[in-house]
Amino acid sequence: MEASSYSDGNGNTWQIEGLKVTYHPVTTIESSSGIYDGGDPLSIEISEEDLTRLLEMFDAGFRNRTFRLEKRALGSGQISKTIDGEQKVTVILAMRSPDKLNIEAFFDALKP
Repeated sequence: MEASSYSDGNGNTWQIEGLKVTYHPVTTIESSSGIYDGGDPLSIEISEEDLTRLLEMFDAGFRNRTFRLEKRALGSGQISKTIDGEQKVTVILAMRSPDKLNIEAFFDALKP
């Protein structure tokens, strides 16, 4: 089974397995500032259409080398893909990467 994940610049993580999307927010205690809180955890089902659109955004991020970083930096995003439990691909997207911004806009729209 293929799974994907995205970690934003604050360390909040979105996991995608099939049609299930789970949000794991950073808590105040886990944040580097000791003040930031990523909000409430979330677990929802998305449509096949939304999954296809999201995975296309991930694929664009994997292909686009223009906004890729070698190491995580403040504000960067990280996309990962695993197949059968083994991590296959991880890419770090720069803070101003259009791919990062598109992925985050998609996820932000899922929040209540």
